[in-house]
Amino acid sequence: MNKSILICTSLLLATYSSMAQDFVSLDSAVSRAIRENHGIVIARNNTEIASNNARPGVSGLYPTLSVGGNLNYTNNNTDQEFVTGQTQNVDGAQTVQSGANVTLSYTLFDGMRNWNSYRQAQTLEDASIANRRLTIENTVVNVISQYYEVARQEQNLNVAKEAIAISLDRYERARLRKELGAGVTLDLLNAEVDLNRDSVTYRTTYTNLQNAKRNLTTLLALEPRTNFSVDTIVNFSILQPMEVFKNAAMDQNAALIAARRNQRANEFAVGAARSGYMPNLSVNGGYAYSRTDAEAGFLNYSQNLGWNAGLTLRWNLWDGQATQTRTDNAKLQVENSKRQTLNTEQQLMTDIENAYTTYVNALYVMRTEERNVATSQLNFDRTSESFSLGQVTNTTFREAQLNLIRSKAALLNARYTAKIAEIRLLQLSGNLIQDQP
Repeated sequence: MNKSILICTSLLLATYSSMAQDFVSLDSAVSRAIRENHGIVIARNNTEIASNNARPGVSGLYPTLSVGGNLNYTNNNTDQEFVTGQTQNVDGAQTVQSGANVTLSYTLFDGMRNWNSYRQAQTLEDASIANRRLTIENTVVNVISQYYEVARQEQNLNVAKEAIAISLDRYERARLRKELGAGVTLDLLNAEVDLNRDSVTYRTTYTNLQNAKRNLTTLLALEPRTNFSVDTIVNFSILQPMEVFKNAAMDQNAALIAARRNQRANEFAVGAARSGYMPNLSVNGGYAYSRTDAEAGFLNYSQNLGWNAGLTLRWNLWDGQATQTRTDNAKLQVENSKRQTLNTEQQLMTDIENAYTTYVNALYVMRTEERNVATSQLNFDRTSESFSLGQVTNTTFREAQLNLIRSKAALLNARYTAKIAEIRLLQLSGNLIQDQP
């Protein structure tokens, strides 16, 4: 009874997995991730923030234009004695003061702080663009890895289905021989145990497939759904010499570009900090109107209307070593960023060598596993024929079947491991994505 339920369940799962499903290509998955992945959207927003901060006006390179106005009213009891000896006593004396102005101001010189701040902001914008690209690349690598994990599990599921079909055929043959009196109970029990094991393997693989699909939909910013299929064909690029990847990485690797941009930004920060030692010269001008109406005092009203302009020079001769502290710290940041850039370069070369070696070895393993599958298939076919003729035992047949299953699984693992190694190598060399959306 349990055997029948297990077999039926496996067959139902096989039927469900073979139903028509939406097809998702690798290109469409990558495009969707670049467009909708939450991490990439955040990276784009951060780049836009950096771009906004790189506007010249933020660094003080543009003049400022402002308008203002005022209106004041007072009501006082006033007692006044003038130098002439006259006195004036007014109860509830009202005074109304009003005015308006337009002011234009501009910093002519501030020790090049504004220019250095502007160049620093521009460089940080470039660094943000490189970081955005790095986020996109990491996400694309994750999407490709998960996509191929779905493909691997789909093919593992097909292998598991084939194993069930073979074991089910073997079980039916053993049952028929037993009913005809030509078989023994032990052969039937062994066939049943193997069939149950293959059914459990199928269910486990099916669960892994559904989990892999849900993980992929998360990267694509989709609601978890599992009713889709992927392309299981894997193509490889022509392997280039290691030096080609190293040379490309020195010019195109996103992490290295970001490190260099951050180093340059810190160098501009030193210039901005040193500006505290220099004088500050600014110019301002404007047009103003003011009027005062008073019920007490010398004048009943006073009104002014006209232009004004001026220069302001300020030189901070001592600021408690604040400028020196900012300058010293900025220099240390430059030293740190130089070290970071060197570390990034060295780590990049190491990563490329490791990735290249891993890729070459993965290709070798894949070719070897391809030969193993061919050999295992041939061995299984011959063993199956001999088993049908009663020339080999159940144990020998099962061993040949397991060898074939293991060889196919090993080939799938080797194939997708090699592809991920290739993708990683392309990322390190800066060749994974050419456009930077």
